[in-house]
Amino acid sequence: MSFSSENTRETEIKVVIYKYHDIDDTVKAIEQEHNRINGTPTSLEMNLYYSRWHLRHGSGPFKTVIFNYAHNKSADYPGEITWHRF
Repeated sequence: MSFSSENTRETEIKVVIYKYHDIDDTVKAIEQEHNRINGTPTSLEMNLYYSRWHLRHGSGPFKTVIFNYAHNKSADYPGEITWHRF
């Protein structure tokens, strides 16, 4: 889901993670691929789920990662990363 206004573009994506080892690398790869395909938003919220079942049946994400790019639009800037565990 994406919300845009004149100066911002906030994007939220839902991701099912089946392999939890190296999850940081997986999240970073998804972030980079998303930004390569769609361009870098003002903020990217990535909600991580254990399985499609959890996603379909309304279980909340086990982790939410928020990348905030509002402070620096440089392509090399990784953004401010906030991890939330539920």
